[in-house]
Amino acid sequence: MPMSLESLEDRSAIFFDRDGTLIVDKVYQKDPAQTEYQVGYFELITFLQRAQKFLLFVVTNQSGIGRGFFKESNVMAIHDRMNQDLVAKGLRPFQGIKLCPHRNEDQCQCRKPMPGMILELLHEWKIDPTKSYMVGDKLSDVEAGRAAGLAQNILISETSQINLTSVPNLLKLVEYFQAL
Repeated sequence: MPMSLESLEDRSAIFFDRDGTLIVDKVYQKDPAQTEYQVGYFELITFLQRAQKFLLFVVTNQSGIGRGFFKESNVMAIHDRMNQDLVAKGLRPFQGIKLCPHRNEDQCQCRKPMPGMILELLHEWKIDPTKSYMVGDKLSDVEAGRAAGLAQNILISETSQINLTSVPNLLKLVEYFQAL
């Protein structure tokens, strides 16, 4: 079902980090067959899609491309696998997936904690940042969301962080969004 938002200005989104948030972080993963989802991944996406309140995006740093460990086509194959697995469960693919191929030392505007990927999606999809969220497992994810002016930035962490909204796992994130 399409989103039931009244107008483009009312669009809300959730921006997810990929590695360590949605899928298990396997350093410099390049093989889609190695994709392993975090506990609660399909439950979270199912809940959010049924709620029809948010567009869902992935924003991911993939410095392995810039370091020459793998090609962008390897990363795209993992993203294709993620979307195919959603469809196989009767869900819709992500609205979009953005990646930053750069290394830290490249000092680009797209590598988190810089907000470039999020800002691009906000503009392209006419999303209201004050009604949108960033979810990630690293402070750089939270910092990117803050720099983009998002309403809430959620850290997936077993330990509470001062001045941060944090939940221990994706199943608890479902509860967080149910309470909204």
